[in-house]
Amino acid sequence: MVEKFKPIDLEQPFRLRKKPEITSEIRERGRIEYTKRLNELVLKAILKHIEGVSYRGMRVGSSVIAANADANGEFQVESAHNFKPRRLRQYGWDKLCAENNACTAAILDGGEYISGLVVVSNHQNLGTDPEDATHSEKALHSCQNCRNLYRELIGQGIMSEETMIRFVNDESLVYEDAGDPETIIAGSDTDPRTMGISKLKLKKEITESDIDALPYEEMTIGEFLHLPDYKNDKPAKTGKIQPPYTLQWPG
Repeated sequence: MVEKFKPIDLEQPFRLRKKPEITSEIRERGRIEYTKRLNELVLKAILKHIEGVSYRGMRVGSSVIAANADANGEFQVESAHNFKPRRLRQYGWDKLCAENNACTAAILDGGEYISGLVVVSNHQNLGTDPEDATHSEKALHSCQNCRNLYRELIGQGIMSEETMIRFVNDESLVYEDAGDPETIIAGSDTDPRTMGISKLKLKKEITESDIDALPYEEMTIGEFLHLPDYKNDKPAKTGKIQPPYTLQWPG
């Protein structure tokens, strides 16, 4: 049973190291590594997708590839799923989207420059949120909160407008098993309750050809953030709490 989850605070690792210098050579290597390991990124995101937790059945997986300072600058892959077991009062940063969680994992593990990001889901829109026009004819786009995360990471040099992003629809490879529900804490802050959500499972063992056949959209982060529906995004709602991804390098 999923009950509690504490958001990760990114401030500590930032205080412990200097802001990296992201050279053109690192960006070019990152583009090459992203292309070379793209199927690995998609596969790991799919495997995280089926682990996603959402009280409304909205499950997403994500993976990133980043130059890792703790691995002598080699590029490493991190992946994560979304986590929202019940309706919570949110300040924007605590949505715990898959993209947020994957970027967080990469940074905490020593990642200094994220050169590529993959987002996987069997959905194509976020539903009826009146404040977010997120939609796509092929694959789910990142929500406004994640788009503002990308802007913040670009400002900090952890991403660039050249960072690649691929949105993948894996509907052909997954299904909801109504006979095997997962019990989660749902409801609201004031009225918590348990409910059963059908587990998401793979239809088959995934092959390279399966990955190649999946519908997708791919572009740079810069191109994505400048799409007509997203270029005028409002700032993330932060309330009185500073978002953990709003980071300032020491000095």
